[in-house]
Amino acid sequence: MPREIERKALTGDERTIFDLEFDRLLTLQLRERALIDIFAMHKAYVLESAEVAKEKFDSPFAGINAGSGQFGFTFIRPEHVFGKAAAAGAENIVTWDKTITTASLNGATNGWIDWIGTDASKAKIHKELLIVPLCLANYVQSPKAVAVKMHTSDRTYPVWNMEPIAKITDTKIFEIAKPFRVLPEGELYTEVKYEATGKDALAILGIAFAKGTYLLLENPDLST
Repeated sequence: MPREIERKALTGDERTIFDLEFDRLLTLQLRERALIDIFAMHKAYVLESAEVAKEKFDSPFAGINAGSGQFGFTFIRPEHVFGKAAAAGAENIVTWDKTITTASLNGATNGWIDWIGTDASKAKIHKELLIVPLCLANYVQSPKAVAVKMHTSDRTYPVWNMEPIAKITDTKIFEIAKPFRVLPEGELYTEVKYEATGKDALAILGIAFAKGTYLLLENPDLST
């Protein structure tokens, strides 16, 4: 049986902030009904993750606008899993966008390409960050990604087939039926199967809990 993760309950005031701001995130920023339903369905797990983050960061929860000495939350950003750009310049901006080329597919094994980290060098989540992936979305109308396989510090997940979502539905959202969290300094490695060349923009949608000092960073990085 896996070891119970330690948590620290939110105070009454902190819970009020969480409920109010989480609901506002859904209605004001997500808007898309399918996304709102996914986030709302997993609210209890996100709240539990806030309690895990409070224990890890040993700081009071202050919501979206958390500052120094506090922790808060935001949506997962690409920098949270890829790290910051190597150098200044538009070509080095960190985004979910990816161009699949013939060369990259030729170098893959049956279309599978490393997306986040590699087997030999997994992405290490920052020590002031905890992420809760809830779903995968694709920002292009003709996705090239059709399957994904995620590996964390604790386990390797089965292959998730996204092909029906990519080819049938108008909203390119794949719900992670049983969400998980990646703890501070936890590892994340993800492989994606691409079936063709072209533009793709697979993204992780979910909640990131972080110390206020980390939330202030314009170009956050991974842990070293």
